[in-house]
Amino acid sequence: MRRLLIGAAVLAAVVALLGVLVGRGVRALLDLDFSVGAALLHRGGGSFEVDLLQVLTAPGLSVFRFVVLLPIAVLFAVRGQLRMTGFVLVAALTVCLPPVDRAGAATDTLGVYIGGGAVSAHTSFAAWLGSPVDRAVDFVDQGNGWEAIAQPSWLLDTWATWVRAGAGRQLVLSVPLLPESARGQLWVGAAGFFDEPFLWLARGMVARGLGGSIIRLGWEANTGSHPWAAEGDPGSYKQFFRRVVAVMRSVPGAAFSFDWTANSGVGGGSALTTFDSFYPGDDVVDLIGLDVYDMVWKDSTSTPAQRWNFTLNQRLGLVDHRAFAWAHGKPMSFGEWGMLARGDQFGGGGDNPYYVDRMADWFGQTTPRYQSYFNVDWGGGVLSSFPNGQARYRARFGVAGR
Repeated sequence: MRRLLIGAAVLAAVVALLGVLVGRGVRALLDLDFSVGAALLHRGGGSFEVDLLQVLTAPGLSVFRFVVLLPIAVLFAVRGQLRMTGFVLVAALTVCLPPVDRAGAATDTLGVYIGGGAVSAHTSFAAWLGSPVDRAVDFVDQGNGWEAIAQPSWLLDTWATWVRAGAGRQLVLSVPLLPESARGQLWVGAAGFFDEPFLWLARGMVARGLGGSIIRLGWEANTGSHPWAAEGDPGSYKQFFRRVVAVMRSVPGAAFSFDWTANSGVGGGSALTTFDSFYPGDDVVDLIGLDVYDMVWKDSTSTPAQRWNFTLNQRLGLVDHRAFAWAHGKPMSFGEWGMLARGDQFGGGGDNPYYVDRMADWFGQTTPRYQSYFNVDWGGGVLSSFPNGQARYRARFGVAGR
């Protein structure tokens, strides 16, 4: 009876406090974000205590969960379960701590990809947004052989001028591991026969003052579309990635950050069902990235909420990405994200401000090193193709939203 009275008193206190909070208009603090449910659905196979701690300390912690944690600790203590009491108290204390950048550097820096060497368009985009866009994402050409990878002179010259023109600016350069002409030759690169182009690239970047750039090396290796697809030979992919990092780091003055970026989701029949299956190693990776679009393959009929749930909880989705990055102590990045038009095989969600809002929330919770909207039309539209989503993007990432 004594335990029941204690439990009832604690419950009444919690309900009363929640009522006060709601009455004072702090509903945002009471929301349980999607990450909690996702953590509950993605238990890692560890002990119950560890799983519980992961759920209670997931991103998006709020006053609501802090208030709930303390009564849980009391109930465990009353029942004599001291170990569980300790775990819950640790979680409660964790909630009290201010958020920190796990990598000790600037977080959630805004970027955009708006075309190859498109400095003028980049500048116009920042002016329209009314907020600094200090990360410029671009791509080295993979369709014109090794020379285009080794010496993309015009591209580097263009962005070097932009970087020098403003404090805090940084180039995020997507660098192919293989050109189309060498498609599938991962084992050759792993053996060291393709070192030279990357040495020349690194030298050219350092010489232009771009030695502090972020390198998205061999991005989206878990798709079959790129010449360096890891599906058939993940071991060679990992070894080749490691070699290239070592080669580029060997150049005097190089201070590159290497961003290992996967594509969200698992393709049909793919053996690459975990990040570990093609991850090259902590010593050669500085950031762990994910490219994530508003798409559900061949399905444009699901609701925005259903689509977001899929984006979060699919294998190699946002939740898996966050867990993997945290397990390896690496900051996250989102080098490509965006809305996609409805009606094609990709199953885009069309003009979907809900997706923009949820992505903005996710960035706030996970503090990525940078995030970049893919604003070039490869068939799915650009930001201006979606008026409602565009307005929401400006509201969340423009001056008013930041």
